[in-house]
Amino acid sequence: FGLYVELTSSNSFPRKDSPGAQIKNKPMIAIMKNYRLPIFLFIAILFLGTAWVFFSPTPLWLTTDCPDCRAFFPKATRISAKTPDPPHYQIFSMNPLTKKEQLVGIAFHTTDLAPDIKIYKGPLDILVGLDREGTIVWLKLISHSETPSYVLALDSFLAQFVHRSRQSRLQIGADIDGMASATVTSAAIARAIRESVETASTRILNFTP
Repeated sequence: FGLYVELTSSNSFPRKDSPGAQIKNKPMIAIMKNYRLPIFLFIAILFLGTAWVFFSPTPLWLTTDCPDCRAFFPKATRISAKTPDPPHYQIFSMNPLTKKEQLVGIAFHTTDLAPDIKIYKGPLDILVGLDREGTIVWLKLISHSETPSYVLALDSFLAQFVHRSRQSRLQIGADIDGMASATVTSAAIARAIRESVETASTRILNFTP
């Protein structure tokens, strides 16, 4: 009793010049000061990354190999990568009533769904967007090997297909007017679109032929 024992002898702790001693003897405030810049950079990157995800013109969840699909479906919340058999993109949006994501349409290339149909100078690739009922909502010429005079008339020619349903005939002389001086080309394009829409409607949207 009354005995006092000194516990802080020189052998109780590491040597002053050891790494362990330097860390233990350094105050927490000094450590924080040394790491101020890395901590600040981490917080800044985290903040900017979050802002980019939610406020960028092209949100990360819309980043896809089909950027033109966003023009077809401007209210899309998600666009899938190209899905095989048959190749197509799936477009989703949020249902305002159920607050759940739902399929609102699909998009596909005519060269994927009707690859055997070609025109004079090779394949002509058209990106087609369908809503879930099989109605054409938009078309866009992606690539071609045709003469410029034909291409200039293509925009007005393709516009005739917009809002046509999967049950439309999509034939030159029936419900589609051909391009002047390009009867064969017009018929080939109409056939490629028609067969692509038929394939997409039955094999993707599961409508009865």
